Amino acid sequence: MGAANYYDNIEDTKNATTGATNGDYICISDASAGSPYSANTTIISVGAGATDAPICLISVSDTAVEDYSEGASERTSSGDLTIAGNIFMAGFTPKPTDDLIYISDGSSLFMYECTLTTQGSGDISLNVMASSYVTLHSCTIAHGAGTNNFAINSSRNSYFYIYNLSIDITGDTPDYLISASGVVDVEIVGCDFSNAAMIAIIMAGSWNSTDDKQKSFTVSRCALHADTELYDGVPVARGQRALMTNSASISADAEYQYLLVDGQGTVEDETGIFRDGSTAYPSGQKAAMKCITVGAVTSLNPMIFGMATRYAKLSDTASDTVRLYFLSSAALDDGDVWAEVVYPDGTNKQTPNDKVSVTGPFDPWRTPGGLDTNTEAWTGRTTENRYQIDLDTSGDAGADCVLTIRVYVAKASATIYFCTSVDLM
Repeated sequence: MGAANYYDNIEDTKNATTGATNGDYICISDASAGSPYSANTTIISVGAGATDAPICLISVSDTAVEDYSEGASERTSSGDLTIAGNIFMAGFTPKPTDDLIYISDGSSLFMYECTLTTQGSGDISLNVMASSYVTLHSCTIAHGAGTNNFAINSSRNSYFYIYNLSIDITGDTPDYLISASGVVDVEIVGCDFSNAAMIAIIMAGSWNSTDDKQKSFTVSRCALHADTELYDGVPVARGQRALMTNSASISADAEYQYLLVDGQGTVEDETGIFRDGSTAYPSGQKAAMKCITVGAVTSLNPMIFGMATRYAKLSDTASDTVRLYFLSSAALDDGDVWAEVVYPDGTNKQTPNDKVSVTGPFDPWRTPGGLDTNTEAWTGRTTENRYQIDLDTSGDAGADCVLTIRVYVAKASATIYFCTSVDLM
């Protein structure tokens, strides 16, 4: 590389006569802690540029610059450490005295096998203050000693993909993983938080009565500590939503775990109440989906959720009717609950067919009709009203597929149990 291409720290590469720009690689020794920057230092700042040519900050072996090796770090003597532009980081540990800040609208930050640290009370591991796309892949949150309220914050319109994240609790455990005061879409997949007794994944301040910003959180296939909830505080706006699936602190629970919450209510797994004829999960447990709606739900503003699905041989006339089962203490009609199924056309598979259980479900002057009743036994309930909905696809023949099923609940302040097994008739 030559002596002219060696620098004391990342900031020097930015300030060089020909500074680092999109598409460049900055290789940082895994033995280097970096000389402390002064307070509130921006170590990298480039234009948005092309997202296919980010600046790449790579931790490499101190003795073999061509070999990737985790461990490089940069630090401040006080204040924040700031990065901007399209940035890819691998094996890097930023060590700000305060926050690690990302500020670059319309850009992408991708961190792989990085450790996000804090040094003191109230510091933030990653504070995103830009409308951007952020990926944390196989990274670690490692807070220093002291009270740390949350690990990740977003105050702007951002998308986060968080995969295989872990939390090092040697110093301190954050109360919450993420807080979002702006519009956000967050996916958290395949993470192991089982050692971290956080209060919740989502901080209460992310949604409240004065915040009507759209927010979507999805948590899937994550190991959780027994004391950790999905959220702390209830969303109140229609555009605020959180969904957690197959995430639990023990093996059996992860098979059927489901929790959806939005401004219209909640849908959550329930193992104490289930249809006796349903299919058990591999552990032997049967379950239902417990739907609780808020008082503001109406036929023109219903609670909507995706039903448990299955592979269906719709090409076979013996299995082309989809049947849903549900139970309620209150009497229901087809204006309170209805469903739809979407499936590929039997001939032109690129064409979607759909079947709705009622005609004109959003017609405000429609007179509701009765629901079909069912007499099958349910464990945990003996006197409630039992219903079924049949979605017959024979009139618009379909191909074999995995069904897409959506359920609409327009009954205000209701509690309804849906069987997790979908039958084919």
